[in-house]
Amino acid sequence: MTAASSEQEAHRNGRRAQRAVERGEAPEEIGQIVPPLQSVMGDQWRAIAAAEQLSDTDLGRFADVAVYENEPLFTRHGQLDFPADLPVAEINRELISAALSLLDRIDRQVAVPNHLVRMVSITSWWTDDDQWGACSDGTTEIIRPGIFVANLNHERMKGFRLHRPHSTAASFVAQVTGPAYEVLEERLLEANAWCPNWVYVAPPGRLPAAAVEG
Repeated sequence: MTAASSEQEAHRNGRRAQRAVERGEAPEEIGQIVPPLQSVMGDQWRAIAAAEQLSDTDLGRFADVAVYENEPLFTRHGQLDFPADLPVAEINRELISAALSLLDRIDRQVAVPNHLVRMVSITSWWTDDDQWGACSDGTTEIIRPGIFVANLNHERMKGFRLHRPHSTAASFVAQVTGPAYEVLEERLLEANAWCPNWVYVAPPGRLPAAAVEG
């Protein structure tokens, strides 16, 4: 199979996976059609995973944390090599799918202690470097997904709260993930419009109900 046909097949697999979550199927039910990260993002993933310590041999570091850690899927836009004519929204869908696939791999390979929460975290929603800029709807700015791991028993995490989605950013993420995942946001109120610093994604119920506000 040529590189071009491999990428086309990966793209088709990704769309099938997206349609499955939109139908409400749980992640474990679609495990057979969710492509591995290296298929979703092409051969570039191998280099990115090695650089960011996200290969299978590195996943043990997500077993526990002292307080919290947020590990990005990538650190530089230069690491990404999507086609030049691929719309930003499609790039972001691929990145969200890749991050969810990584979270699933971590959960399958590394036990989750009761005090620990793991979620996909997504930032870079402001349309410019000034926090007074407009909030992206997922079609204008390339997002930065990562894996968020927190020790909810630590004193510094006692006040950790997330909100149910209201922003255009969270709406975009929810359209990608479908009902199989819970989408939450950590947001700021600026210029009378909600825009999140972070949007979080995880299987429903992963975060204690007391940590979720309306």
